[in-house]
Amino acid sequence: MNRLTIFFTFIFVLGFSSPSLAQSKGLFEQAGVAFSKGRYQAAADLFLLLSESDDSAEVRYNLAICYFKLEQWSLAQKTFYELNQLDPTEDLVSYNLAITEKKLGKYDLAREYFKTLSRSSSDPDIAQLSSRQLSLLPDKAVYQGQSQSGWSAGVKTEFGRYDNLLTPSLEKNTGISDSLIESRAYFTWQSNRYTTNRWTVSGLLYKSNYHETKDYNADYAKLGVRKYTQWAEGYFYLGLDIDASELEGEGYLQNIAAEAGVVQGFGGGNYWGVKVRQREVDSLSREYKPFVGTNQLLKFNVLQRFGDSVTWDLHYQYSRDNREDSSNILSFRSFSPVRHSVGSVLTYHLSDWRFVWGLEYRDSDYQKDNQYFGVGILREDERTKTNLAVNWQVSEAWSLSAEYSYMDNDSSIDTYNYHQELIKLGVSWDM
Repeated sequence: MNRLTIFFTFIFVLGFSSPSLAQSKGLFEQAGVAFSKGRYQAAADLFLLLSESDDSAEVRYNLAICYFKLEQWSLAQKTFYELNQLDPTEDLVSYNLAITEKKLGKYDLAREYFKTLSRSSSDPDIAQLSSRQLSLLPDKAVYQGQSQSGWSAGVKTEFGRYDNLLTPSLEKNTGISDSLIESRAYFTWQSNRYTTNRWTVSGLLYKSNYHETKDYNADYAKLGVRKYTQWAEGYFYLGLDIDASELEGEGYLQNIAAEAGVVQGFGGGNYWGVKVRQREVDSLSREYKPFVGTNQLLKFNVLQRFGDSVTWDLHYQYSRDNREDSSNILSFRSFSPVRHSVGSVLTYHLSDWRFVWGLEYRDSDYQKDNQYFGVGILREDERTKTNLAVNWQVSEAWSLSAEYSYMDNDSSIDTYNYHQELIKLGVSWDM
């Protein structure tokens, strides 16, 4: 635990020890218990209720600390500011107000508070911490004018083995097992890294190399742009993506997709989101002409936080494909499913480690019967997928990962019945 963390814990304990709250001891103690168990939203609700009958500085201070823990920076800043107006000489309040101004990207205001505290605070801990915060603030040139922009980039290489490969274009059972190496290089540019009102441009290059089944080797490139705009406690965005891929060194598909979405915070550190996407699909080879068409997608998700270490993300997704499909005199194959997916992702953080467990169920109903020598069969698939992953942040730039996934697809057409296991080990570098 670093000194700053100890300092903030000490601040909160001081607040709880105030004798001015004796008349509301029961409610105050309930809030203290909730906070000590990491239930910061429950603690905030109790302090907010208590403030209706006890509007003391102690109650409001602890309410502000709850908002801080919940990363509700606007509410924390508002409460600390009100306390600062009541008593501008209280250095503890001034320091926390400066921290929240920094979190909100108001670096000039934060700088003035930290500068004053570092020079004149009677508390040596606050003076020292303020000096340190001053040194950590970005230079004005960084967050003013053109220099607000920032680049980030990284590469990742994974070594894995499938126990049952699927044909890349058809997701058809082959019974072939093989090992592979996957490589990724990616970048992101942000017009303003410090606010939610920003433009971003991102790119990805992907390549897979199989040990034996060389004809399954894939290459993929993607370029995307997003415009984010702050909205209440969240943001909405508009985006455009262009991508292209190759199989066996020959052209496969290219896509253009327009996307819009909303992300909104609620309940302190939690959020819900919705996005819609329209994708136009074209082929880069006559062989893949049946996949030409459109895809529509609608996705809802809710992320719930449990303390500081655990998050649970639930989602529902609807997608619809309208492809040209494949037909000749004797047969017809539909590549146009309507799909419904539900899933969850549980993430646990422990120091430099991150553990992830995911589970998803997908139902696919194809819109036309497949024809096999005059016999029609409607393809209906039910797929269950689960994965376990662990990531270790070895240093600021380097991380190691391991993943196991299992997938089972039950289809009304035997050709598309399959189960698959995958084990991967990876190493990443990010700047």
